[in-house]
Amino acid sequence: MSELKTNPLANRPEPWLPSFDVHEENGELVLHAGLEGFGCEGVEISLDGGELIVLAEGENGQGGPVCYSRLPLPFEPCTLHAMSRSGYDDLEIRIPIPPEEEWP
Repeated sequence: MSELKTNPLANRPEPWLPSFDVHEENGELVLHAGLEGFGCEGVEISLDGGELIVLAEGENGQGGPVCYSRLPLPFEPCTLHAMSRSGYDDLEIRIPIPPEEEWP
């Protein structure tokens, strides 16, 4: 999978969308969500079928108190692991990639 940088699609107008750096590493989809100005303690991450949902509350320096993204994935993940990285203004999210024959 090639590396890409994109803003996920919003289903409604939002005050601010994070950017995502996405790449594959050791059988996992690795996402770095740019959440500058949002504390990690206010971030909620969830899965809804084949979509990753990131919701953060706080001030982003652009006048918006909320960050909300729905990022479509090519498969339906069962688990994920998320952590903040010391010295970075982002959140690292790792999702195990199932074998392609298990994709919808």
